[in-house]
Amino acid sequence: MVKGLPAAKRRGRPALPLERVKRYALGIRTTKQIKDLLQHAADSSGRSVAQEIELRLERSFDVEKSFGGHRLAAVFRSLAATAEFLSGGKEWLDDYRTFNTVIDAWRHDLEGLQPQEPVETSHWRTELRSQIENMPPEVARAQLHLAMLNKGLSEEARREFQALLESLPRNS
Repeated sequence: MVKGLPAAKRRGRPALPLERVKRYALGIRTTKQIKDLLQHAADSSGRSVAQEIELRLERSFDVEKSFGGHRLAAVFRSLAATAEFLSGGKEWLDDYRTFNTVIDAWRHDLEGLQPQEPVETSHWRTELRSQIENMPPEVARAQLHLAMLNKGLSEEARREFQALLESLPRNS
């Protein structure tokens, strides 16, 4: 480079960052069946077996990301395993009884994951219950309907409000 003159422009593709270019050895052992499947996929795509393995590993991380991360992916895998087990491998989406059995099991499993109700929500429910007792039935009914529209309520809270609603005297 001559002093005072601009540097010559590099020709060709811009260089990739080192972490994208450098490759690291990763020794694995697998069954013949998996090796043959990888070889067939590599031959079909025009990639080497190593490139095929790397692509499939990258995609496996993309799948987890598409499900919202590894925790949610694990929940979805668990739900899928429950459906598979309860349906005995048959198409549960088309069978009324099996569908409802799967949904009930999922509801039970998901309720087991439910975080504890926040203190402020618990206080709000307690306060609403005490206010309802001192309101005319038509006002209490409207308040309970509004409360049940709250999208963040648990199923337990909705059942509680529904029971309160049903306990209110009807207009004559």
